[in-house]
Amino acid sequence: MYPGTVLYDVPTTFGDYTPRNYDRAFLGPVTMREALYRSRNVTAVQAYEKISPQVGIDYAQRLGITSIDDRDIGGLSLVLGGFTYGTKPIDMAQAFGVFANQGIKTPLTSILEITDAEGNTLYRHNPSPELVISETTAFMITDVLKDVSTRGTASRLYNEAGGRPIASKTGTTSDNRDVWLVSYTPDYVLSTWMGYDIQKMGKVDSTAWPRRMSGEIMKQVHAELPVRDFEQPQGLTQEGICSVSGKLAGEHCPSEDTTSDWYPREHAPSSRCDIHVTMEVCAETGLLPAEFCPHLEERVFIQIPEDDDRNWDEILTEEDRLAPTETCGVHTERPPAPVGLRLSSSSSGDEVYLSWNYPDRQMKGFNIYRQTEGGERIKLNDELISAQAFRDENTRPGITYQYEITAVNEGGIESLPLLGSTTTDEPGSSPGRTPEENDNNDDKDEDNDNNNGENDNNDGENDESSNDNNNRLPNDNNRDTLHNNSGDNKDKKKEDEVS
Repeated sequence: MYPGTVLYDVPTTFGDYTPRNYDRAFLGPVTMREALYRSRNVTAVQAYEKISPQVGIDYAQRLGITSIDDRDIGGLSLVLGGFTYGTKPIDMAQAFGVFANQGIKTPLTSILEITDAEGNTLYRHNPSPELVISETTAFMITDVLKDVSTRGTASRLYNEAGGRPIASKTGTTSDNRDVWLVSYTPDYVLSTWMGYDIQKMGKVDSTAWPRRMSGEIMKQVHAELPVRDFEQPQGLTQEGICSVSGKLAGEHCPSEDTTSDWYPREHAPSSRCDIHVTMEVCAETGLLPAEFCPHLEERVFIQIPEDDDRNWDEILTEEDRLAPTETCGVHTERPPAPVGLRLSSSSSGDEVYLSWNYPDRQMKGFNIYRQTEGGERIKLNDELISAQAFRDENTRPGITYQYEITAVNEGGIESLPLLGSTTTDEPGSSPGRTPEENDNNDDKDEDNDNNNGENDNNDGENDESSNDNNNRLPNDNNRDTLHNNSGDNKDKKKEDEVS
């Protein structure tokens, strides 16, 4: 495992053991780096179980931990400090010193040399260094623990220690009976413990005390030393990864799910993230689009591979990140279309008047679209129109315009269009009339017995209005007929199409 390895901070039971985080919360997918600098207990147990307790104990003892009892072996709580007899500050200094010393363990001593009164050397400490972990492993651990001092559980230590690179790890036992902080630089290791050997004596009232004390000590001992960082060894590469899949970041991985981290060059991830996908969904419900969803948008989701049997509903802290499998149940029917479209232009041809009918009151408004032959279809309204009439003030004389009127219901679903077309007047032609003026003339024409008698054939073919000569607008060759006219009027010079 490496700093970019993904673990799952979710409620987990290991046999009869259920670890809890100190804040009783869960973060979902996290890299090992984040799990460490945020001190997540559940993921620590996950990692310990993956490598096996025996491997973990072997490394702990090689690093310098001497207090592991036979009763501790096999228990997963050991990774959280669940020692039968606890551990010692000097053991912790010995173990963390291996990380600071590029993986090499040098046994600690308090006596380097003894001389007599004449200056003769009676004893000189000759350490026997031992390589416990690789230089690259030591660097990766240190790089993660530096984050503890800048953005983790000891985030103020960097400044309190004088603003120099410093790695650290915090630790607490239940109810703050014991509070730990072990920190180190390329020059010094400091192991700090506060608490009570006899638990009934009390507890530490603030986990900040070891940090403040360590910061002040480190600041003093480094006062005359130059600021230096830990040296990066050869053989490492830094890769951009997806923090959910643990693979190389893909084109659909959102920024909040991408990071970069260190790997041994031979163990760097090689495959791209395949669980972040883009899908088109209903903008309102976030579900797969139904036939009449009015607004669709593309979103990034997590698509779980079929062979992945993990419980992703628990792994993900935000349910809407999983790719939807259900279809929108809101936008299932299209509203009825408007009826009875009437069109006419002004005498100058620079305006077209539209009106229509809509019997259904469950309607939010109307949209109007216009197109000329060979031209682009454009929407004329920015917001829905509540009235059943509209004035198009952006037309030109002698041009045929095709119009579409659609109704939009409360769910945002648009109806099929009511279609119509008209040719605008040329300047100097007979004055045009609005649809309202047309309606007035229609009423008068109903009382004209002579005209009605002459046009009996037409009257029987049109339920909404008649198509006799008196019912047409002036300059009939430039006016459209009603939506359902029969089209039998042969003596017209020209008939505008409305469908």
